[in-house]
Amino acid sequence: MKDQLLYHVDFEGTRRLYLPFNYVKPILELVYDKRHHFRVNKMMADLSNLYFAYKQ
Repeated sequence: MKDQLLYHVDFEGTRRLYLPFNYVKPILELVYDKRHHFRVNKMMADLSNLYFAYKQ
């Protein structure tokens, strides 16, 4: 945790902001609609610093 945010750190040391499952859809919709319509590969590259939680 840093600055009241939770991060996932993988085995290579890459740090990604952790997002709870209920935030996944709104974040994807916002990024897609506002910035990356028709460019899914670019959108996924921009979101690579996020870690999405899986619904359990």
